[in-house]
Amino acid sequence: ALDRLLLESHGELDPGALADAVVRRERRHARQAGSALLEVVERGMPDDPAALGAHAKGELERLVALRDRLAGRFPTLDLRIDLAEFAEQVEHPDLRRRLGARAYYDGIVFRAFAGAGAESVGGGGRYDRLFGRLGAATSAIGFSFSLDRLVARRARDEEASR
Repeated sequence: ALDRLLLESHGELDPGALADAVVRRERRHARQAGSALLEVVERGMPDDPAALGAHAKGELERLVALRDRLAGRFPTLDLRIDLAEFAEQVEHPDLRRRLGARAYYDGIVFRAFAGAGAESVGGGGRYDRLFGRLGAATSAIGFSFSLDRLVARRARDEEASR
């Protein structure tokens, strides 16, 4: 979805450098590239999904529907879609060459946060291509939680409630 925005942007950066800037949430470069990319950097996705192209619009709308369904089932979770997380996991061959073959995740990526300060306590995603490069063409998904951060978070919450 971001491939088209990165390739068609008109800024001082080449698309690979722009993808790196999006990952780092650099608003200045995103602003130069266009309003849809700036919205991805600031809010995780553009206000108008059509800015991503017809195919990506449909995919994003399905993802929003899934998020909304999950939010209904798990009302205490704050579920967000953040396309900037995918800026390094591009599909277009020109962009992949510019960025290098360093993409780890190639599908949905998620992060887990805890507390009012939104402390990162875990994350994961799909990484099918990684196993393919290792000779095992299989679907893969993984996640991890930072137990030390979870324990520290719980200790702070218990201390605050006394």
